[in-house]
Amino acid sequence: MKTRPAYRMILVLVLVGVVAALSGCTALQGATSQNGNLSQSSAIRDISPQEASALIQQNINSDQLVILDVRTQSEFQTEHLNGAINRDVNAGIFRDQMGKTMDKSKIYLVYCQSGTRSTTAAKIMQDLGYTQIYNMKGGIGKWKDAGYSTVVG
Repeated sequence: MKTRPAYRMILVLVLVGVVAALSGCTALQGATSQNGNLSQSSAIRDISPQEASALIQQNINSDQLVILDVRTQSEFQTEHLNGAINRDVNAGIFRDQMGKTMDKSKIYLVYCQSGTRSTTAAKIMQDLGYTQIYNMKGGIGKWKDAGYSTVVG
């Protein structure tokens, strides 16, 4: 009879240990997932034209910010943000261009006409290992709606 309480105690301890171990694993997996999600989502940050303007102003005297227009060359020639470079995300060579010729350690402000192509471009860049990507929501259309200027050529 004395062995039954001992078995119960051992069984309770084993169950507590199993529950604690499973909880610990779940917590660790959750932390890893959260960290993984944070790293992935932190690589791409959706920002408004106002935030994009502030980002440009903060980096005005720095070579760390690359303003990347991912529209077609003709759209770019019509108008673009001052200081932007053009890499057409739909040209079929965007992944190669970004994988081989661009500095992944820099900050990238990515935009298009309305935000669709820049989202695609940002995801490709993230897959390639870029870690500081700002996707301007609403694209150049919202930029102009907010009263900011563009340049031609």
